Amino acid sequence: MHAVQSRRWTSPTKFLGAVCLSTLIALMLSMPISAKPPKLAAGLDTPSSAYRHLQQGDRYFHLGRFQNAVTAWTAALLALETAGERVRWINTLGRRAEAYQALGHYRNAIEDLSRALAAAKPLNDSGLVAKLQGSLGNVYFMSGAQVQAQAEILASLKYATASQDLALSARAQNNLGNVQYAMGRLDEAVQAFGLAHDQARRALEPALAATALLNQARVTFDLGGIEAAEGLARRAGDGFRGLDDSHLKAMGLVGIGRLLRRLSLYGTTRQNERMAATYSSLQDANQVATAIGDDRVASYALGSLGRLYEDRR
Repeated sequence: MHAVQSRRWTSPTKFLGAVCLSTLIALMLSMPISAKPPKLAAGLDTPSSAYRHLQQGDRYFHLGRFQNAVTAWTAALLALETAGERVRWINTLGRRAEAYQALGHYRNAIEDLSRALAAAKPLNDSGLVAKLQGSLGNVYFMSGAQVQAQAEILASLKYATASQDLALSARAQNNLGNVQYAMGRLDEAVQAFGLAHDQARRALEPALAATALLNQARVTFDLGGIEAAEGLARRAGDGFRGLDDSHLKAMGLVGIGRLLRRLSLYGTTRQNERMAATYSSLQDANQVATAIGDDRVASYALGSLGRLYEDRR
Protein backbone atom coordinates (compact mmCIF):
# COMPACT_ATOMS: atom_id res chain seq x y z
CA MET A 1 0.00 0.00 0.00
CA HIS A 2 1.51 3.32 -1.00
CA ALA A 3 1.84 6.03 1.63
CA VAL A 4 -0.63 8.81 0.99
CA GLN A 5 -1.32 12.18 2.53
CA SER A 6 -4.70 13.19 3.86
CA ARG A 7 -6.70 15.13 1.30
CA ARG A 8 -10.00 15.74 3.03
CA TRP A 9 -12.38 14.40 5.64
CA THR A 10 -16.14 14.42 5.83
CA SER A 11 -18.37 13.88 8.84
CA PRO A 12 -19.22 10.32 9.89
CA THR A 13 -22.84 10.96 8.99
CA LYS A 14 -21.90 11.87 5.44
CA PHE A 15 -19.59 8.87 5.26
CA LEU A 16 -22.32 6.46 6.35
CA GLY A 17 -24.12 7.06 3.09
CA ALA A 18 -21.01 6.08 1.19
CA VAL A 19 -20.26 2.90 3.10
CA CYS A 20 -23.71 1.42 3.63
CA LEU A 21 -23.50 -0.28 0.23
CA SER A 22 -20.29 -2.10 1.10
CA THR A 23 -21.59 -2.98 4.53
CA LEU A 24 -24.66 -4.58 3.03
CA ILE A 25 -22.46 -6.55 0.71
CA ALA A 26 -20.43 -7.80 3.66
CA LEU A 27 -23.58 -8.80 5.53
CA MET A 28 -24.72 -10.98 2.66
CA LEU A 29 -21.61 -13.13 3.03
CA SER A 30 -22.27 -14.45 6.53
CA MET A 31 -24.10 -17.54 7.69
CA PRO A 32 -24.89 -19.24 4.36
CA ILE A 33 -27.52 -21.95 4.29
CA SER A 34 -26.01 -25.41 3.95
CA ALA A 35 -25.98 -26.85 0.45
CA LYS A 36 -27.22 -30.16 1.85
CA PRO A 37 -30.69 -30.75 3.33
CA PRO A 38 -30.64 -30.73 7.16
CA LYS A 39 -31.43 -33.86 9.11
CA LEU A 40 -34.67 -32.90 10.79
CA ALA A 41 -36.11 -34.60 13.84
CA ALA A 42 -39.34 -36.54 13.63
CA GLY A 43 -42.59 -34.67 14.15
CA LEU A 44 -42.77 -32.44 11.08
CA ASP A 45 -45.71 -33.13 8.83
CA THR A 46 -43.34 -32.83 5.85
CA PRO A 47 -39.68 -33.82 6.54
CA SER A 48 -38.36 -31.39 3.96
CA SER A 49 -40.55 -28.42 4.96
CA ALA A 50 -37.91 -26.61 7.02
CA TYR A 51 -35.27 -27.20 4.36
CA ARG A 52 -37.62 -25.92 1.65
CA HIS A 53 -38.27 -22.69 3.54
CA LEU A 54 -34.55 -22.26 4.26
CA GLN A 55 -33.70 -22.62 0.59
CA GLN A 56 -36.48 -20.26 -0.45
CA GLY A 57 -35.23 -17.62 1.96
CA ASP A 58 -31.66 -18.04 0.78
CA ARG A 59 -32.75 -17.65 -2.84
CA TYR A 60 -34.87 -14.57 -2.12
CA PHE A 61 -32.01 -12.95 -0.19
CA HIS A 62 -29.59 -13.75 -3.01
CA LEU A 63 -31.90 -11.86 -5.41
CA GLY A 64 -32.42 -8.89 -3.09
CA ARG A 65 -36.04 -9.77 -2.25
CA PHE A 66 -35.57 -9.22 1.46
CA GLN A 67 -39.22 -9.13 2.60
CA ASN A 68 -39.82 -12.47 0.87
CA ALA A 69 -36.73 -13.81 2.64
CA VAL A 70 -38.15 -12.71 6.01
CA THR A 71 -41.40 -14.56 5.29
CA ALA A 72 -39.63 -17.76 4.22
CA TRP A 73 -37.22 -17.78 7.18
CA THR A 74 -40.05 -17.09 9.62
CA ALA A 75 -41.76 -20.25 8.37
CA ALA A 76 -38.46 -22.13 8.62
CA LEU A 77 -37.98 -21.00 12.23
CA LEU A 78 -41.34 -22.46 13.23
CA ALA A 79 -40.53 -25.77 11.56
CA LEU A 80 -37.03 -25.93 13.05
CA GLU A 81 -38.28 -25.18 16.55
CA THR A 82 -40.85 -27.96 16.24
CA ALA A 83 -38.14 -30.34 15.01
CA GLY A 84 -35.74 -29.41 17.82
CA GLU A 85 -33.05 -28.26 15.39
CA ARG A 86 -31.46 -25.78 17.81
CA VAL A 87 -28.27 -24.82 15.96
CA ARG A 88 -30.01 -24.43 12.63
CA TRP A 89 -32.74 -22.40 14.36
CA ILE A 90 -30.05 -20.05 15.73
CA ASN A 91 -28.45 -19.65 12.32
CA THR A 92 -31.79 -18.98 10.67
CA LEU A 93 -32.64 -16.37 13.29
CA GLY A 94 -29.38 -14.67 12.38
CA ARG A 95 -30.24 -14.84 8.69
CA ARG A 96 -33.66 -13.28 9.26
CA ALA A 97 -31.94 -10.50 11.20
CA GLU A 98 -29.80 -9.77 8.13
CA ALA A 99 -32.92 -9.46 5.99
CA TYR A 100 -34.48 -7.13 8.55
CA GLN A 101 -31.29 -5.09 8.58
CA ALA A 102 -31.28 -4.82 4.79
CA LEU A 103 -34.86 -3.53 4.99
CA GLY A 104 -33.86 -0.93 7.59
CA HIS A 105 -35.79 -2.66 10.40
CA TYR A 106 -32.93 -2.34 12.88
CA ARG A 107 -34.97 -2.96 16.03
CA ASN A 108 -36.23 -6.28 14.68
CA ALA A 109 -32.71 -7.23 13.60
CA ILE A 110 -31.24 -6.45 17.03
CA GLU A 111 -34.00 -8.46 18.73
CA ASP A 112 -33.36 -11.50 16.52
CA LEU A 113 -29.59 -11.36 16.96
CA SER A 114 -29.86 -10.90 20.73
CA ARG A 115 -32.08 -14.00 20.96
CA ALA A 116 -29.70 -15.94 18.72
CA LEU A 117 -26.65 -14.94 20.77
CA ALA A 118 -28.35 -15.87 24.04
CA ALA A 119 -29.05 -19.32 22.62
CA ALA A 120 -25.61 -19.72 20.99
CA LYS A 121 -23.25 -18.79 23.83
CA PRO A 122 -24.01 -21.84 26.01
CA LEU A 123 -23.11 -24.09 23.06
CA ASN A 124 -19.42 -23.03 23.22
CA ASP A 125 -19.29 -22.64 19.44
CA SER A 126 -16.91 -19.72 18.92
CA GLY A 127 -17.49 -19.64 15.17
CA LEU A 128 -21.25 -19.33 15.53
CA VAL A 129 -20.92 -16.61 18.17
CA ALA A 130 -18.43 -14.73 15.96
CA LYS A 131 -20.92 -14.70 13.06
CA LEU A 132 -23.77 -13.46 15.20
CA GLN A 133 -21.79 -10.77 16.99
CA GLY A 134 -20.40 -9.56 13.68
CA SER A 135 -23.93 -9.22 12.34
CA LEU A 136 -25.05 -7.40 15.50
CA GLY A 137 -22.11 -5.02 15.14
CA ASN A 138 -23.16 -4.28 11.58
CA VAL A 139 -26.72 -3.48 12.64
CA TYR A 140 -25.41 -1.02 15.22
CA PHE A 141 -23.08 0.42 12.57
CA MET A 142 -25.89 0.97 10.10
CA SER A 143 -28.01 2.62 12.80
CA GLY A 144 -25.19 5.04 13.64
CA ALA A 145 -24.29 3.56 17.06
CA GLN A 146 -20.56 3.37 16.36
CA VAL A 147 -19.33 2.70 19.92
CA GLN A 148 -21.66 -0.28 20.33
CA ALA A 149 -20.79 -1.44 16.81
CA GLN A 150 -17.08 -1.42 17.58
CA ALA A 151 -17.57 -3.36 20.82
CA GLU A 152 -19.57 -6.11 19.11
CA ILE A 153 -17.21 -6.34 16.14
CA LEU A 154 -14.12 -6.55 18.37
CA ALA A 155 -15.84 -9.36 20.29
CA SER A 156 -16.62 -11.02 16.97
CA LEU A 157 -12.94 -10.78 15.99
CA LYS A 158 -11.94 -12.41 19.29
CA TYR A 159 -14.30 -15.34 18.75
CA ALA A 160 -13.27 -15.63 15.09
CA THR A 161 -9.62 -15.86 16.12
CA ALA A 162 -10.47 -18.52 18.69
CA SER A 163 -12.31 -20.55 16.06
CA GLN A 164 -9.26 -20.37 13.73
CA ASP A 165 -11.61 -19.61 10.85
CA LEU A 166 -9.83 -17.39 8.35
CA ALA A 167 -13.02 -16.38 6.55
CA LEU A 168 -14.66 -15.30 9.81
CA SER A 169 -11.58 -13.27 10.72
CA ALA A 170 -11.68 -11.60 7.31
CA ARG A 171 -15.33 -10.61 7.79
CA ALA A 172 -14.59 -9.25 11.25
CA GLN A 173 -11.65 -7.19 9.94
CA ASN A 174 -13.80 -5.79 7.12
CA ASN A 175 -16.54 -4.85 9.59
CA LEU A 176 -13.99 -3.27 11.91
CA GLY A 177 -12.61 -1.22 9.02
CA ASN A 178 -16.08 0.16 8.31
CA VAL A 179 -16.47 1.34 11.91
CA GLN A 180 -12.97 2.81 12.08
CA TYR A 181 -13.59 4.73 8.89
CA ALA A 182 -16.91 6.08 10.16
CA MET A 183 -15.14 7.21 13.34
CA GLY A 184 -12.52 9.08 11.31
CA ARG A 185 -9.65 6.65 11.95
CA LEU A 186 -8.71 6.29 8.30
CA ASP A 187 -5.21 4.88 8.72
CA GLU A 188 -6.51 2.08 10.94
CA ALA A 189 -9.37 1.43 8.54
CA VAL A 190 -7.15 1.01 5.51
CA GLN A 191 -5.03 -1.51 7.42
CA ALA A 192 -8.12 -3.47 8.49
CA PHE A 193 -9.46 -3.60 4.92
CA GLY A 194 -6.07 -4.71 3.61
CA LEU A 195 -5.91 -7.52 6.16
CA ALA A 196 -9.51 -8.49 5.39
CA HIS A 197 -8.68 -8.79 1.68
CA ASP A 198 -5.59 -10.90 2.34
CA GLN A 199 -7.45 -13.26 4.68
CA ALA A 200 -10.46 -13.54 2.36
CA ARG A 201 -8.21 -14.34 -0.58
CA ARG A 202 -6.43 -17.08 1.38
CA ALA A 203 -9.78 -18.42 2.60
CA LEU A 204 -10.99 -18.64 -1.02
CA GLU A 205 -13.82 -16.15 -0.40
CA PRO A 206 -13.86 -14.13 -3.66
CA ALA A 207 -16.94 -12.04 -2.86
CA LEU A 208 -15.52 -10.96 0.49
CA ALA A 209 -12.12 -10.30 -1.10
CA ALA A 210 -13.72 -8.01 -3.69
CA THR A 211 -15.72 -6.23 -0.97
CA ALA A 212 -12.61 -5.56 1.11
CA LEU A 213 -10.80 -4.21 -1.96
CA LEU A 214 -13.69 -1.85 -2.71
CA ASN A 215 -13.65 -0.59 0.87
CA GLN A 216 -9.87 -0.21 0.77
CA ALA A 217 -10.17 1.77 -2.46
CA ARG A 218 -12.70 4.16 -0.90
CA VAL A 219 -10.61 4.95 2.16
CA THR A 220 -7.47 5.26 0.01
CA PHE A 221 -9.27 7.84 -2.13
CA ASP A 222 -10.27 9.84 0.94
CA LEU A 223 -6.64 9.75 2.09
CA GLY A 224 -5.60 11.27 -1.23
CA GLY A 225 -4.17 8.22 -2.98
CA ILE A 226 -5.86 8.74 -6.33
CA GLU A 227 -3.81 6.34 -8.46
CA ALA A 228 -3.70 3.68 -5.74
CA ALA A 229 -7.47 3.95 -5.22
CA GLU A 230 -8.11 3.48 -8.92
CA GLY A 231 -5.95 0.37 -9.04
CA LEU A 232 -7.76 -1.13 -6.07
CA ALA A 233 -11.16 -0.26 -7.55
CA ARG A 234 -10.35 -1.91 -10.87
CA ARG A 235 -9.15 -5.06 -9.12
CA ALA A 236 -12.33 -5.11 -7.04
CA GLY A 237 -14.37 -4.72 -10.22
CA ASP A 238 -12.66 -7.74 -11.73
CA GLY A 239 -13.47 -9.66 -8.57
CA PHE A 240 -17.17 -8.80 -8.66
CA ARG A 241 -17.42 -9.59 -12.37
CA GLY A 242 -16.10 -13.07 -11.64
CA LEU A 243 -19.05 -13.88 -9.35
CA ASP A 244 -22.31 -15.51 -10.38
CA ASP A 245 -25.13 -13.05 -11.07
CA SER A 246 -26.70 -11.95 -7.80
CA HIS A 247 -27.83 -8.94 -5.79
CA LEU A 248 -24.37 -8.85 -4.23
CA LYS A 249 -22.62 -8.75 -7.60
CA ALA A 250 -24.88 -6.00 -8.94
CA MET A 251 -24.47 -3.90 -5.78
CA GLY A 252 -20.71 -4.34 -5.91
CA LEU A 253 -20.53 -3.12 -9.49
CA VAL A 254 -22.66 -0.09 -8.62
CA GLY A 255 -20.20 0.67 -5.82
CA ILE A 256 -17.25 0.37 -8.20
CA GLY A 257 -18.96 2.64 -10.73
CA ARG A 258 -19.72 5.30 -8.15
CA LEU A 259 -16.15 5.33 -6.89
CA LEU A 260 -14.71 5.50 -10.41
CA ARG A 261 -17.03 8.45 -11.12
CA ARG A 262 -15.58 10.27 -8.11
CA LEU A 263 -12.10 9.51 -9.41
CA SER A 264 -12.97 10.83 -12.87
CA LEU A 265 -14.11 14.15 -11.38
CA TYR A 266 -10.84 14.65 -9.52
CA GLY A 267 -8.16 16.19 -11.74
CA THR A 268 -7.97 16.18 -15.52
CA THR A 269 -5.52 13.40 -16.38
CA ARG A 270 -7.05 10.21 -17.82
CA GLN A 271 -10.52 11.59 -17.19
CA ASN A 272 -12.05 10.04 -20.33
CA GLU A 273 -10.57 6.64 -19.52
CA ARG A 274 -11.96 6.75 -16.00
CA MET A 275 -15.39 7.82 -17.19
CA ALA A 276 -15.42 4.96 -19.70
CA ALA A 277 -14.61 2.53 -16.88
CA THR A 278 -17.38 4.09 -14.79
CA TYR A 279 -19.88 3.64 -17.60
CA SER A 280 -18.83 0.00 -18.10
CA SER A 281 -19.23 -0.86 -14.42
CA LEU A 282 -22.66 0.75 -14.12
CA GLN A 283 -23.87 -0.85 -17.35
CA ASP A 284 -22.71 -4.25 -16.13
CA ALA A 285 -24.50 -3.65 -12.80
CA ASN A 286 -27.73 -2.77 -14.61
CA GLN A 287 -27.49 -5.86 -16.81
CA VAL A 288 -26.98 -8.15 -13.81
CA ALA A 289 -29.78 -6.51 -11.83
CA THR A 290 -32.15 -6.71 -14.79
CA ALA A 291 -31.28 -10.36 -15.42
CA ILE A 292 -32.15 -11.39 -11.85
CA GLY A 293 -35.17 -9.08 -11.56
CA ASP A 294 -33.64 -6.79 -8.94
CA ASP A 295 -35.42 -3.54 -9.85
CA ARG A 296 -34.05 -1.63 -6.89
CA VAL A 297 -30.39 -2.13 -7.81
CA ALA A 298 -31.20 -1.53 -11.48
CA SER A 299 -32.58 1.86 -10.43
CA TYR A 300 -29.36 2.58 -8.53
CA ALA A 301 -27.30 1.77 -11.61
CA LEU A 302 -29.50 3.80 -13.95
CA GLY A 303 -29.53 6.75 -11.57
CA SER A 304 -25.75 6.75 -11.42
CA LEU A 305 -25.58 6.49 -15.20
CA GLY A 306 -27.83 9.54 -15.40
CA ARG A 307 -25.45 11.51 -13.19
CA LEU A 308 -22.59 10.36 -15.38
CA TYR A 309 -24.31 11.76 -18.47
CA GLU A 310 -24.83 15.04 -16.60
CA ASP A 311 -21.10 15.16 -15.86
CA ARG A 312 -20.36 15.03 -19.57
CA ARG A 313 -22.55 18.02 -20.41
